[in-house]
Amino acid sequence: VLHFGFASSTLNAQALEALDLAATQRLPIRRVLIEGRTDSVGSAAVNHALAQARAEAARQHLAARHPRLLAVAEVR
Repeated sequence: VLHFGFASSTLNAQALEALDLAATQRLPIRRVLIEGRTDSVGSAAVNHALAQARAEAARQHLAARHPRLLAVAEVR
């Protein structure tokens, strides 16, 4: 679970550390499911776009820092 600032899709230091730790586990990783979530403040359209942006931020970090993981795992 990654936590973002209010109305933000920027990964903070704790989120980056959590992603890196998860990506470097010794367990074989076959599937990666990335989902973005928001709270209920704001319109559904704004929250949907923010959730998508948060998920994309996590995917981009994994692709940049751990390309091997994404090459061997099914990513959704």
